Amino acid sequence: MKKIFISYRRDDEPFATKILYDKLAAYFGSDEIFYDIGDIPKGAHFLELIEQSISQCGAAIAIIGSKWLTLTGDDGQPRLSNPNDMVRFELEAALRRKIPILPILINDAKMPHPDAVPQSLREICFLQDHHVHSNDQFDREVSEVIQFLIEKLRQPANLTDVIMPDRGTGVLTGALGLLAGTQLNGIDMVNASDGWIVGSQGTILRLTARDGWVKIEPLVHTSLTKVRALSTSSAWIVGEAGVILRYDERGWARVTSGTSHHLLSLYMFNEQDGWAVGAEGTILRCQNRVWTDFPSPFKKALHCITMLSPQHGWAAGAEGVILEYDGIAWKQITQLDLDVIEDMVMLNESSGWVVGHKSSYEPDEPDQSEDKSAVPPRTFIRRLAKAARDAYAAVSNFAGDLSPIGEIFAYNAGTWERENIPRCSALIAIKMVVPDEGWAVGGNVLGGVILRRQNGNWVELYNPAHGHLGAVLHDVAVVSDVKSWAVGGSGMILQYDWNTWKLHTSLHIDSGQAETSTS
Repeated sequence: MKKIFISYRRDDEPFATKILYDKLAAYFGSDEIFYDIGDIPKGAHFLELIEQSISQCGAAIAIIGSKWLTLTGDDGQPRLSNPNDMVRFELEAALRRKIPILPILINDAKMPHPDAVPQSLREICFLQDHHVHSNDQFDREVSEVIQFLIEKLRQPANLTDVIMPDRGTGVLTGALGLLAGTQLNGIDMVNASDGWIVGSQGTILRLTARDGWVKIEPLVHTSLTKVRALSTSSAWIVGEAGVILRYDERGWARVTSGTSHHLLSLYMFNEQDGWAVGAEGTILRCQNRVWTDFPSPFKKALHCITMLSPQHGWAAGAEGVILEYDGIAWKQITQLDLDVIEDMVMLNESSGWVVGHKSSYEPDEPDQSEDKSAVPPRTFIRRLAKAARDAYAAVSNFAGDLSPIGEIFAYNAGTWERENIPRCSALIAIKMVVPDEGWAVGGNVLGGVILRRQNGNWVELYNPAHGHLGAVLHDVAVVSDVKSWAVGGSGMILQYDWNTWKLHTSLHIDSGQAETSTS
Protein backbone atom coordinates (compact mmCIF):
# COMPACT_ATOMS: atom_id res chain seq x y z
CA MET A 1 0.00 0.00 0.00
CA LYS A 2 1.61 3.26 -1.16
CA LYS A 3 1.78 6.20 1.27
CA ILE A 4 2.87 9.04 -1.04
CA PHE A 5 1.44 9.91 -4.46
CA ILE A 6 3.54 11.92 -6.93
CA SER A 7 1.54 13.70 -9.63
CA TYR A 8 3.60 15.08 -12.54
CA ARG A 9 3.76 15.45 -16.30
CA ARG A 10 6.44 13.51 -18.16
CA ASP A 11 6.96 16.46 -20.52
CA ASP A 12 7.40 18.95 -17.67
CA GLU A 13 10.64 18.80 -15.61
CA PRO A 14 11.05 14.99 -15.81
CA PHE A 15 14.72 15.10 -14.74
CA ALA A 16 14.09 17.14 -11.58
CA THR A 17 11.10 14.95 -10.76
CA LYS A 18 13.17 11.77 -11.04
CA ILE A 19 15.88 13.14 -8.72
CA LEU A 20 13.23 14.24 -6.23
CA TYR A 21 11.68 10.77 -6.37
CA ASP A 22 15.08 9.16 -5.74
CA LYS A 23 15.57 11.31 -2.64
CA LEU A 24 12.11 10.48 -1.29
CA ALA A 25 12.56 6.79 -2.07
CA ALA A 26 15.88 6.77 -0.21
CA TYR A 27 14.10 8.18 2.84
CA PHE A 28 10.72 6.46 2.85
CA GLY A 29 11.47 3.45 0.63
CA SER A 30 10.33 3.02 -2.97
CA ASP A 31 7.51 0.72 -1.85
CA GLU A 32 5.90 3.68 -0.08
CA ILE A 33 5.65 5.90 -3.17
CA PHE A 34 3.30 5.80 -6.17
CA TYR A 35 5.41 7.45 -8.82
CA ASP A 36 4.71 6.29 -12.34
CA ILE A 37 2.73 4.10 -14.67
CA GLY A 38 5.21 1.34 -13.82
CA ASP A 39 3.40 1.02 -10.47
CA ILE A 40 0.26 -0.17 -12.29
CA PRO A 41 0.10 -3.94 -12.98
CA LYS A 42 -0.58 -5.08 -16.54
CA GLY A 43 -4.26 -5.63 -17.20
CA ALA A 44 -5.41 -3.45 -14.29
CA HIS A 45 -8.10 -0.80 -14.81
CA PHE A 46 -5.98 2.33 -15.04
CA LEU A 47 -8.39 4.94 -13.63
CA GLU A 48 -9.77 2.65 -10.93
CA LEU A 49 -6.28 1.83 -9.67
CA ILE A 50 -5.27 5.50 -9.66
CA GLU A 51 -8.39 6.32 -7.64
CA GLN A 52 -7.73 3.45 -5.25
CA SER A 53 -4.05 4.35 -4.82
CA ILE A 54 -4.84 7.97 -4.02
CA SER A 55 -7.51 6.94 -1.51
CA GLN A 56 -4.92 4.92 0.42
CA CYS A 57 -2.18 7.57 0.40
CA GLY A 58 -1.45 9.80 3.35
CA ALA A 59 -0.11 12.68 1.24
CA ALA A 60 0.40 13.79 -2.35
CA ILE A 61 2.81 16.14 -4.07
CA ALA A 62 2.00 17.94 -7.32
CA ILE A 63 5.05 18.70 -9.45
CA ILE A 64 4.51 21.98 -11.32
CA GLY A 65 7.08 23.05 -13.87
CA SER A 66 7.13 25.92 -16.32
CA LYS A 67 5.02 23.96 -18.87
CA TRP A 68 2.54 22.36 -16.46
CA LEU A 69 -0.25 24.77 -17.40
CA THR A 70 0.50 25.32 -21.08
CA LEU A 71 1.19 21.83 -22.46
CA THR A 72 -1.39 20.95 -25.11
CA GLY A 73 -2.96 17.72 -26.31
CA ASP A 74 -3.36 16.37 -29.85
CA ASP A 75 -6.32 18.72 -30.34
CA GLY A 76 -4.17 21.75 -29.62
CA GLN A 77 -6.07 22.55 -26.44
CA PRO A 78 -4.48 22.75 -22.96
CA ARG A 79 -4.34 19.30 -21.46
CA LEU A 80 -5.91 20.48 -18.21
CA SER A 81 -9.06 21.45 -20.09
CA ASN A 82 -9.65 17.78 -20.92
CA PRO A 83 -11.67 16.03 -18.15
CA ASN A 84 -9.79 12.80 -18.99
CA ASP A 85 -6.33 14.37 -18.56
CA MET A 86 -4.44 12.11 -16.17
CA VAL A 87 -2.88 14.88 -14.03
CA ARG A 88 -6.28 16.55 -13.69
CA PHE A 89 -7.85 13.20 -12.76
CA GLU A 90 -5.18 12.54 -10.09
CA LEU A 91 -5.48 15.94 -8.43
CA GLU A 92 -9.28 15.95 -8.55
CA ALA A 93 -9.27 12.57 -6.81
CA ALA A 94 -6.89 13.81 -4.12
CA LEU A 95 -8.97 16.94 -3.52
CA ARG A 96 -12.22 14.93 -3.34
CA ARG A 97 -10.73 12.67 -0.68
CA LYS A 98 -9.10 15.61 1.14
CA ILE A 99 -5.62 14.10 0.82
CA PRO A 100 -2.97 16.67 1.92
CA ILE A 101 -1.31 18.07 -1.23
CA LEU A 102 1.95 19.99 -1.49
CA PRO A 103 2.40 21.85 -4.81
CA ILE A 104 6.11 21.81 -5.67
CA LEU A 105 7.25 24.51 -8.07
CA ILE A 106 10.38 23.51 -9.99
CA ASN A 107 12.98 26.24 -10.58
CA ASP A 108 11.25 29.39 -11.89
CA ALA A 109 7.75 27.95 -12.21
CA LYS A 110 4.92 29.98 -10.67
CA MET A 111 1.66 28.92 -9.09
CA PRO A 112 -1.12 29.18 -11.73
CA HIS A 113 -3.83 31.79 -11.28
CA PRO A 114 -7.15 30.23 -10.18
CA ASP A 115 -8.85 31.52 -13.34
CA ALA A 116 -6.34 29.63 -15.49
CA VAL A 117 -7.30 26.15 -14.26
CA PRO A 118 -10.58 24.20 -14.31
CA GLN A 119 -13.03 24.93 -11.51
CA SER A 120 -12.37 21.50 -9.99
CA LEU A 121 -8.67 22.33 -9.51
CA ARG A 122 -8.90 25.89 -8.23
CA GLU A 123 -8.33 24.81 -4.63
CA ILE A 124 -4.79 23.76 -5.65
CA CYS A 125 -3.96 27.39 -6.43
CA PHE A 126 -4.69 28.44 -2.85
CA LEU A 127 -2.44 25.85 -1.21
CA GLN A 128 0.92 26.91 0.22
CA ASP A 129 3.51 25.90 -2.37
CA HIS A 130 7.17 24.98 -2.04
CA HIS A 131 10.03 25.75 -4.45
CA VAL A 132 12.69 23.22 -5.41
CA HIS A 133 15.64 24.44 -7.46
CA SER A 134 18.22 22.49 -9.46
CA ASN A 135 21.16 24.08 -7.65
CA ASP A 136 23.07 23.86 -4.37
CA GLN A 137 19.84 24.48 -2.44
CA PHE A 138 18.28 21.27 -3.73
CA ASP A 139 19.06 19.02 -0.73
CA ARG A 140 17.84 21.60 1.78
CA GLU A 141 14.63 22.19 -0.15
CA VAL A 142 14.01 18.45 -0.50
CA SER A 143 14.51 18.02 3.25
CA GLU A 144 11.65 20.49 3.75
CA VAL A 145 9.47 18.38 1.44
CA ILE A 146 10.38 15.35 3.56
CA GLN A 147 9.40 17.24 6.71
CA PHE A 148 5.98 18.02 5.19
CA LEU A 149 5.47 14.35 4.35
CA ILE A 150 6.65 13.20 7.78
CA GLU A 151 4.12 15.45 9.48
CA LYS A 152 1.29 14.13 7.33
CA LEU A 153 2.33 10.48 7.54
CA ARG A 154 2.67 10.55 11.31
CA GLN A 155 -1.10 10.55 11.72
CA PRO A 156 -2.50 7.37 13.33
CA ALA A 157 -4.40 6.59 10.11
CA ASN A 158 -1.07 5.90 8.45
CA LEU A 159 -0.56 2.75 10.52
CA THR A 160 -2.14 0.80 7.76
CA ASP A 161 -2.01 -2.87 8.55
CA VAL A 162 -1.65 -5.36 11.35
CA ILE A 163 -1.11 -9.09 10.87
CA MET A 164 -1.41 -11.56 13.73
CA PRO A 165 -0.06 -14.99 12.77
CA ASP A 166 -0.92 -16.19 16.28
CA ARG A 167 -2.00 -14.78 19.64
CA GLY A 168 1.51 -13.84 20.70
CA THR A 169 3.04 -12.10 17.71
CA GLY A 170 2.07 -9.54 15.11
CA VAL A 171 3.41 -7.13 12.55
CA LEU A 172 2.45 -3.48 12.25
CA THR A 173 3.37 -1.62 9.08
CA GLY A 174 3.20 2.05 8.22
CA ALA A 175 5.11 5.29 7.88
CA LEU A 176 7.75 6.91 10.05
CA GLY A 177 6.81 7.10 13.70
CA LEU A 178 6.22 3.45 14.68
CA LEU A 179 8.63 3.94 17.60
CA ALA A 180 7.90 7.64 18.10
CA GLY A 181 9.11 8.75 21.52
CA THR A 182 11.68 5.96 21.70
CA GLN A 183 15.40 6.67 21.52
CA LEU A 184 17.34 3.76 20.07
CA ASN A 185 20.84 3.76 21.58
CA GLY A 186 22.68 0.64 20.48
CA ILE A 187 22.78 -2.04 17.80
CA ASP A 188 24.92 -5.11 17.24
CA MET A 189 24.67 -7.83 14.61
CA VAL A 190 25.58 -11.51 14.68
CA ASN A 191 25.12 -11.76 10.91
CA ALA A 192 22.99 -10.25 8.16
CA SER A 193 19.76 -11.78 9.52
CA ASP A 194 20.33 -11.81 13.30
CA GLY A 195 20.93 -8.91 15.64
CA TRP A 196 19.71 -6.74 18.51
CA ILE A 197 18.71 -3.10 19.11
CA VAL A 198 18.28 -1.46 22.54
CA GLY A 199 16.87 1.88 23.60
CA SER A 200 14.95 3.98 26.09
CA GLN A 201 12.29 2.59 28.43
CA GLY A 202 13.80 -0.88 28.28
CA THR A 203 13.27 -1.23 24.53
CA ILE A 204 14.72 -4.42 23.01
CA LEU A 205 14.33 -5.38 19.32
CA ARG A 206 15.48 -8.66 17.77
CA LEU A 207 16.17 -9.19 14.07
CA THR A 208 15.18 -12.59 12.74
CA ALA A 209 15.29 -13.95 9.21
CA ARG A 210 11.61 -14.87 9.34
CA ASP A 211 10.03 -11.85 11.03
CA GLY A 212 12.45 -8.96 10.56
CA TRP A 213 12.73 -6.66 13.62
CA VAL A 214 10.65 -7.93 16.54
CA LYS A 215 9.91 -5.80 19.61
CA ILE A 216 10.42 -7.84 22.79
CA GLU A 217 8.35 -7.38 25.95
CA PRO A 218 10.49 -5.10 28.23
CA LEU A 219 12.37 -6.75 31.06
CA VAL A 220 13.20 -3.42 32.72
CA HIS A 221 11.93 0.09 32.11
CA THR A 222 15.18 2.03 32.39
CA SER A 223 17.13 3.19 29.35
CA LEU A 224 19.35 0.54 27.77
CA THR A 225 22.52 1.95 26.21
CA LYS A 226 24.55 -0.75 24.44
CA VAL A 227 24.23 -4.38 23.32
CA ARG A 228 26.86 -6.92 22.32
CA ALA A 229 25.73 -9.96 20.33
CA LEU A 230 28.11 -12.92 20.57
CA SER A 231 26.02 -15.55 18.76
CA THR A 232 22.41 -16.33 17.93
CA SER A 233 21.99 -17.61 21.49
CA SER A 234 24.23 -15.27 23.49
CA ALA A 235 24.16 -11.49 24.05
CA TRP A 236 24.71 -8.87 26.77
CA ILE A 237 23.10 -5.46 27.39
CA VAL A 238 24.05 -2.59 29.73
CA GLY A 239 21.96 0.40 30.73
CA GLU A 240 21.20 3.12 33.22
CA ALA A 241 21.19 2.57 37.00
CA GLY A 242 23.70 -0.27 36.66
CA VAL A 243 21.40 -2.52 34.64
CA ILE A 244 23.06 -5.55 33.02
CA LEU A 245 21.06 -8.16 31.09
CA ARG A 246 22.25 -11.51 29.74
CA TYR A 247 20.66 -13.50 26.92
CA ASP A 248 21.01 -17.26 26.48
CA GLU A 249 18.84 -20.12 25.21
CA ARG A 250 16.38 -19.48 28.09
CA GLY A 251 15.84 -15.82 27.19
CA TRP A 252 16.82 -12.52 28.80
CA ALA A 253 17.69 -12.32 32.51
CA ARG A 254 18.92 -9.51 34.73
CA VAL A 255 22.23 -10.08 36.48
CA THR A 256 23.80 -8.34 39.44
CA SER A 257 26.20 -5.55 38.49
CA GLY A 258 27.18 -4.22 41.90
CA THR A 259 26.75 -0.59 40.83
CA SER A 260 23.95 1.95 40.48
CA HIS A 261 25.91 4.15 38.07
CA HIS A 262 24.77 4.47 34.47
CA LEU A 263 26.63 2.01 32.24
CA LEU A 264 27.39 3.36 28.77
CA SER A 265 29.39 0.71 26.92
CA LEU A 266 30.66 -2.86 27.14
CA TYR A 267 33.03 -5.27 25.44
CA MET A 268 32.61 -9.05 25.72
CA PHE A 269 35.27 -11.61 24.75
CA ASN A 270 32.85 -14.52 25.14
CA GLU A 271 29.76 -15.53 27.09
CA GLN A 272 31.59 -15.29 30.43
CA ASP A 273 34.27 -12.58 30.29
CA GLY A 274 34.27 -8.88 29.44
CA TRP A 275 34.25 -5.27 30.59
CA ALA A 276 31.73 -2.43 31.03
CA VAL A 277 32.27 1.31 31.63
CA GLY A 278 30.04 4.21 32.56
CA ALA A 279 29.35 7.32 34.61
CA GLU A 280 31.80 8.69 37.18
CA GLY A 281 34.64 6.61 35.75
CA THR A 282 32.92 3.31 36.49
CA ILE A 283 34.80 0.24 35.26
CA LEU A 284 33.34 -3.24 35.77
CA ARG A 285 35.01 -6.53 34.96
CA CYS A 286 33.15 -9.74 34.16
CA GLN A 287 34.81 -13.08 34.92
CA ASN A 288 32.86 -16.32 34.75
CA ARG A 289 29.66 -14.23 34.38
CA VAL A 290 30.28 -12.42 37.68
CA TRP A 291 30.60 -8.62 37.51
CA THR A 292 32.86 -6.77 39.97
CA ASP A 293 34.08 -3.20 40.34
CA PHE A 294 37.58 -2.51 38.97
CA PRO A 295 39.83 0.41 40.06
CA SER A 296 39.55 3.44 37.76
CA PRO A 297 42.03 6.34 37.50
CA PHE A 298 39.33 8.65 36.06
CA LYS A 299 36.28 9.98 37.90
CA LYS A 300 34.20 11.33 35.01
CA ALA A 301 32.06 9.49 32.47
CA LEU A 302 33.65 6.81 30.31
CA HIS A 303 31.59 6.46 27.13
CA CYS A 304 33.31 3.62 25.29
CA ILE A 305 35.60 0.64 25.65
CA THR A 306 37.39 -1.59 23.14
CA MET A 307 39.73 -4.53 23.72
CA LEU A 308 42.24 -6.29 21.51
CA SER A 309 42.84 -9.08 24.02
CA PRO A 310 42.13 -9.84 27.69
CA GLN A 311 45.48 -8.17 28.46
CA HIS A 312 45.19 -5.04 26.33
CA GLY A 313 42.42 -2.48 25.76
CA TRP A 314 41.33 1.15 25.84
CA ALA A 315 38.48 3.21 27.29
CA ALA A 316 37.64 6.87 26.64
CA GLY A 317 35.09 9.52 27.52
CA ALA A 318 34.66 12.98 29.01
CA GLU A 319 37.23 15.72 28.37
CA GLY A 320 38.82 13.69 25.58
CA VAL A 321 40.55 11.38 28.05
CA ILE A 322 41.84 7.97 26.89
CA LEU A 323 42.73 5.15 29.30
CA GLU A 324 44.78 2.06 28.46
CA TYR A 325 44.73 -1.36 30.14
CA ASP A 326 48.01 -3.26 30.25
CA GLY A 327 46.76 -6.52 31.75
CA ILE A 328 47.17 -5.25 35.30
CA ALA A 329 45.71 -1.75 35.66
CA TRP A 330 43.94 1.03 33.77
CA LYS A 331 46.04 4.18 33.27
CA GLN A 332 45.38 7.53 31.62
CA ILE A 333 47.65 7.82 28.58
CA THR A 334 46.50 10.92 26.70
CA GLN A 335 43.86 13.63 26.39
CA LEU A 336 42.58 14.78 23.01
CA ASP A 337 41.19 18.23 22.20
CA LEU A 338 37.57 17.08 22.54
CA ASP A 339 34.79 17.76 25.03
CA VAL A 340 33.73 14.11 24.83
CA ILE A 341 34.98 10.97 23.10
CA GLU A 342 31.78 9.07 22.32
CA ASP A 343 33.12 5.95 20.63
CA MET A 344 36.37 4.21 19.82
CA VAL A 345 37.58 1.36 17.64
CA MET A 346 41.05 -0.18 17.50
CA LEU A 347 41.89 -2.41 14.54
CA ASN A 348 45.28 -3.40 15.96
CA GLU A 349 48.03 -2.10 18.25
CA SER A 350 48.93 0.75 15.89
CA SER A 351 45.68 1.65 14.12
CA GLY A 352 42.52 3.07 15.65
CA TRP A 353 39.86 5.78 15.61
CA VAL A 354 37.78 7.86 17.99
CA VAL A 355 34.74 10.06 17.34
CA GLY A 356 33.35 12.80 19.53
CA HIS A 357 32.60 16.46 19.61
CA LYS A 358 33.87 19.83 20.68
CA SER A 359 31.81 22.89 21.57
CA SER A 360 31.61 25.50 18.84
CA TYR A 361 30.95 28.23 21.40
CA GLU A 362 33.63 29.40 23.82
CA PRO A 363 32.43 31.99 26.37
CA ASP A 364 34.70 34.91 27.16
CA GLU A 365 37.18 34.48 29.98
CA PRO A 366 36.30 36.61 33.03
CA ASP A 367 38.24 39.83 33.41
CA GLN A 368 40.45 39.09 36.43
CA SER A 369 41.48 42.74 36.67
CA GLU A 370 38.00 44.01 37.54
CA ASP A 371 37.40 45.58 40.95
CA LYS A 372 34.74 43.33 42.48
CA SER A 373 33.83 45.91 45.08
CA ALA A 374 32.29 48.26 42.52
CA VAL A 375 30.64 47.98 39.14
CA PRO A 376 31.37 51.06 37.01
CA PRO A 377 29.11 51.75 34.02
CA ARG A 378 31.52 50.36 31.43
CA THR A 379 31.90 47.10 33.40
CA PHE A 380 28.14 46.83 33.78
CA ILE A 381 27.67 47.26 30.03
CA ARG A 382 30.39 44.67 29.35
CA ARG A 383 28.70 42.18 31.67
CA LEU A 384 25.31 42.89 30.15
CA ALA A 385 26.72 42.30 26.66
CA LYS A 386 28.30 39.03 27.80
CA ALA A 387 24.98 37.90 29.31
CA ALA A 388 23.29 38.68 26.00
CA ARG A 389 25.92 36.67 24.10
CA ASP A 390 25.51 33.74 26.48
CA ALA A 391 21.73 33.83 26.08
CA TYR A 392 22.09 33.95 22.30
CA ALA A 393 24.50 31.02 22.42
CA ALA A 394 22.05 28.97 24.47
CA VAL A 395 19.20 29.60 22.03
CA SER A 396 21.38 29.04 18.97
CA ASN A 397 22.77 25.85 20.45
CA PHE A 398 19.25 24.46 20.69
CA ALA A 399 18.57 25.43 17.10
CA GLY A 400 21.75 23.74 15.94
CA ASP A 401 23.57 26.86 14.80
CA LEU A 402 26.19 26.54 17.55
CA SER A 403 25.79 22.86 18.36
CA PRO A 404 28.88 20.74 19.13
CA ILE A 405 31.08 20.06 16.13
CA GLY A 406 31.82 16.47 15.19
CA GLU A 407 35.45 15.36 15.20
CA ILE A 408 37.37 12.21 14.23
CA PHE A 409 40.88 11.39 15.42
CA ALA A 410 42.98 8.59 13.91
CA TYR A 411 45.71 6.67 15.74
CA ASN A 412 48.73 5.72 13.70
CA ALA A 413 51.93 4.26 15.17
CA GLY A 414 51.67 6.00 18.52
CA THR A 415 50.21 9.36 17.44
CA TRP A 416 46.62 10.66 17.51
CA GLU A 417 45.85 13.13 14.71
CA ARG A 418 42.65 15.00 13.83
CA GLU A 419 41.06 13.80 10.58
CA ASN A 420 39.90 16.13 7.83
CA ILE A 421 36.12 15.61 7.70
CA PRO A 422 33.12 17.58 6.40
CA ARG A 423 31.88 20.06 9.00
CA CYS A 424 29.05 18.30 10.81
CA SER A 425 27.28 18.03 14.15
CA ALA A 426 28.38 15.76 17.00
CA LEU A 427 29.58 12.27 16.06
CA ILE A 428 28.53 9.49 18.44
CA ALA A 429 29.48 6.12 16.97
CA ILE A 430 32.07 4.68 14.59
CA LYS A 431 32.61 1.29 13.00
CA MET A 432 35.64 0.47 10.86
CA VAL A 433 36.07 -2.69 8.79
CA VAL A 434 39.54 -1.86 7.48
CA PRO A 435 41.51 1.42 7.69
CA ASP A 436 39.93 2.70 4.48
CA GLU A 437 36.37 1.47 4.98
CA GLY A 438 34.00 2.50 7.75
CA TRP A 439 31.10 4.60 9.03
CA ALA A 440 30.60 7.36 11.60
CA VAL A 441 27.15 8.59 12.69
CA GLY A 442 25.71 11.27 14.95
CA GLY A 443 23.66 14.43 14.66
CA ASN A 444 21.84 17.07 16.69
CA VAL A 445 18.24 18.15 17.34
CA LEU A 446 17.85 19.06 13.67
CA GLY A 447 18.59 15.54 12.42
CA GLY A 448 21.14 12.80 11.92
CA VAL A 449 24.44 12.72 10.06
CA ILE A 450 26.25 9.83 8.35
CA LEU A 451 29.89 9.93 7.24
CA ARG A 452 31.57 7.23 5.19
CA ARG A 453 35.29 6.63 4.80
CA GLN A 454 36.45 5.43 1.40
CA ASN A 455 39.81 5.72 -0.33
CA GLY A 456 41.29 7.66 2.57
CA ASN A 457 38.57 10.34 2.68
CA TRP A 458 35.51 10.99 4.84
CA VAL A 459 32.40 12.09 2.94
CA GLU A 460 28.92 12.93 4.18
CA LEU A 461 26.09 10.93 2.65
CA TYR A 462 22.49 12.03 2.19
CA ASN A 463 20.42 9.89 4.55
CA PRO A 464 16.84 9.48 5.76
CA ALA A 465 17.68 11.01 9.16
CA HIS A 466 18.74 14.27 7.49
CA GLY A 467 16.35 17.08 8.44
CA HIS A 468 14.21 14.90 10.72
CA LEU A 469 13.91 16.60 14.11
CA GLY A 470 15.35 14.57 16.96
CA ALA A 471 16.70 11.78 14.76
CA VAL A 472 20.24 11.82 16.18
CA LEU A 473 21.93 8.57 15.16
CA HIS A 474 23.43 6.82 18.20
CA ASP A 475 24.98 3.65 16.82
CA VAL A 476 25.91 1.84 13.62
CA ALA A 477 26.52 -1.84 12.89
CA VAL A 478 28.39 -3.10 9.84
CA VAL A 479 27.44 -6.50 8.42
CA SER A 480 29.45 -6.21 5.20
CA ASP A 481 30.68 -3.56 2.78
CA VAL A 482 27.19 -3.44 1.22
CA LYS A 483 24.96 -3.92 4.28
CA SER A 484 24.81 -1.88 7.51
CA TRP A 485 22.29 -0.64 10.08
CA ALA A 486 22.04 2.60 12.06
CA VAL A 487 19.70 3.55 14.92
CA GLY A 488 18.80 6.74 16.74
CA GLY A 489 16.21 9.11 18.16
CA SER A 490 12.52 9.17 17.20
CA GLY A 491 12.66 5.38 16.84
CA MET A 492 14.81 5.74 13.73
CA ILE A 493 16.07 2.50 12.16
CA LEU A 494 18.05 2.88 8.94
CA GLN A 495 19.27 0.12 6.66
CA TYR A 496 22.15 0.47 4.20
CA ASP A 497 21.79 -1.94 1.31
CA TRP A 498 23.87 -1.64 -1.84
CA ASN A 499 24.78 2.05 -1.74
CA THR A 500 21.48 3.39 -0.34
CA TRP A 501 20.35 4.21 3.20
CA LYS A 502 16.64 3.57 3.67
CA LEU A 503 14.20 4.07 6.49
CA HIS A 504 13.04 0.75 7.96
CA THR A 505 9.27 0.90 8.51
CA SER A 506 8.17 -2.59 9.49
CA LEU A 507 8.11 -3.79 13.09
CA HIS A 508 6.83 -7.00 14.67
CA ILE A 509 5.42 -7.05 18.18
CA ASP A 510 6.02 -9.96 20.55
CA SER A 511 3.54 -9.98 23.41
CA GLY A 512 5.20 -12.92 25.14
CA GLN A 513 6.74 -12.38 28.58
CA ALA A 514 10.51 -12.00 28.90
CA GLU A 515 12.51 -13.89 31.49
CA THR A 516 12.82 -11.98 34.76
CA SER A 517 15.25 -14.07 36.77
CA THR A 518 18.29 -12.57 38.48
CA SER A 519 21.60 -14.35 38.65
